[in-house]
Amino acid sequence: MSHKIRLSATIAGLLLGALVFCNACKDTEVYKLQRKMKPLAKAYLQEENIKDYKELTIECVDTITEVGYAQLTLEMLQGMAAEAEEQYANQEGDHSTEVQYLLLKDIYHAQEDVESLLDGGALSNKKILLYMVTSSYTTGDKQKHEFIFLVNPDKKSLYTLDPFGDNLLFQ
Repeated sequence: MSHKIRLSATIAGLLLGALVFCNACKDTEVYKLQRKMKPLAKAYLQEENIKDYKELTIECVDTITEVGYAQLTLEMLQGMAAEAEEQYANQEGDHSTEVQYLLLKDIYHAQEDVESLLDGGALSNKKILLYMVTSSYTTGDKQKHEFIFLVNPDKKSLYTLDPFGDNLLFQ
């Protein structure tokens, strides 16, 4: 009987060791990915003219699939539409009203294009298009400021979401 107990304890110990080892591997991969994103976070802050920070931390790195990208694009377009509609409603018959109308038309057209891709099932929920990195920096007065930036799949360059220009869904 004691032989079976020792054997069970040994197996339990091996399983626990394997579990710890697997989690350590995952943590190492996460850490490597976060470390790769740090120079890109610095580049993003530089682009935003934020230079006076003491500490920079990568909080989380998420993947954005084609479906996720489409949803982000739609959210951005909806925000743009709401803003343009408000401006259009507040203007009266000058040239800027015509410009706002054309902008709204472009926004609605872009929304229809993205919605048709989503509804048509043409987009993958597995193919990674981008990485979304949540980061923070601390200033000299110890205030923490969070920010989010997008990184191309090569993990070497920043990406700017532009539903009209470099839209990854239509490449």
